[in-house]
Amino acid sequence: MATAADSVTAHVAAQQKKWEEYLSKHGVEKLYRDMTAEMIAEQPEIPVKFIFEYIKKHYAGDIGLGDETRAPLAPTKAEEKEADPEYEDEDEEDDEDDYADFVPLKEVDKNKKRGSVVAERVVVDESWTPPAYDKSSEKTQFLAEILPKLFFLAGLTRKEISVLVRAMKPIEFEAGTDIIKQGEEGDMFYIVENGICDIEVANVGKVMEIPCPSKEDPSVLRRYFGELALLYDAPRAATVKARDKVSTWGLDRKSFKSILQDTASKQRLLYGDFLKQVPLFQNIGSTDEEKQRFINTLCDSLRGVDFAEGDVVIQEGAPGNDFFIIESGQAECTQQVGDKAVQVCPVLTSGSFFGELALLKDEPRAATVKALTPLSVVKVDRATFKRMIGNLGEIKKDYKPAAA
Repeated sequence: MATAADSVTAHVAAQQKKWEEYLSKHGVEKLYRDMTAEMIAEQPEIPVKFIFEYIKKHYAGDIGLGDETRAPLAPTKAEEKEADPEYEDEDEEDDEDDYADFVPLKEVDKNKKRGSVVAERVVVDESWTPPAYDKSSEKTQFLAEILPKLFFLAGLTRKEISVLVRAMKPIEFEAGTDIIKQGEEGDMFYIVENGICDIEVANVGKVMEIPCPSKEDPSVLRRYFGELALLYDAPRAATVKARDKVSTWGLDRKSFKSILQDTASKQRLLYGDFLKQVPLFQNIGSTDEEKQRFINTLCDSLRGVDFAEGDVVIQEGAPGNDFFIIESGQAECTQQVGDKAVQVCPVLTSGSFFGELALLKDEPRAATVKALTPLSVVKVDRATFKRMIGNLGEIKKDYKPAAA
């Protein structure tokens, strides 16, 4: 016989499921991950302003936000000083550890001021492509499992991670070699595959070693160092020495920033070649130049999104604000008939698109699309869709869209 405690437990579990379904349906967790990743990369002086601009840029169509809307901004330090002559900046005596990303084994000197500033945006030429180093499937998987766990990469899509993985090059160091030296400039980030590195700070000594148990999850080894060189224009905060022969994978700042920065060149780098192969766009433009111009403009408006197996991408009956193109993975499209979900078209694969009907007709979603495998898509918001491809007409030809 069920007790009152059982009823409470069941109610809590149901409520928890309801909350999780809500967050999943509206992509709230993904929104926060993406926004946090960009914020870490940009290090804005006024985070509230950054958040407002981020939402305005990526979700203006969803919330009807116009250019005339303005969020109240926190006063700058200069403004605070002008308003209050006795104002004192709490950060002027910067008491952060100069090597805060390392776990010290003994007390460290906190008196030295940090000399780092936020790294400038990397200007990437349109013709530039990131390096690509051949790797076995095992090495690729090794790196692909580590990178998304790093706090400053947690919001990247599978596509972005794959580009970074390809750009990492193998670098070996003999025992006793200084891989990086405290105080020197650096532009390389390292992941240790084999061997042990000692982290040393001047006038302090050894503060930790790599690999070591992660602070976030002790069951997982922290294998990386040098991330400050990617995030900041900062001298090396410590010396890293190879205790024995060490095998690493290195990533340079330009490749890293070209992917982390939210720029048009990044979008074209990630999705330009893919979009050229999408059947829907094969008949766009009468010349290669016109087709390339269309692809470039479309790339500038794309957002990559990942879904796990079983995730619902769009729900029948829900409002529709985005048009989707599958980059990799498989999905099914179903409609509810009575108490059954009936598949209404063949399994959707790379190059398939869906979600256009709700945008063309300004109606709720006509079907549900669910990921059958890990799924990566690119999506276009309503305004961009109507401006660029809303009149499918000739470009659609015999390519049959999904009923969504």
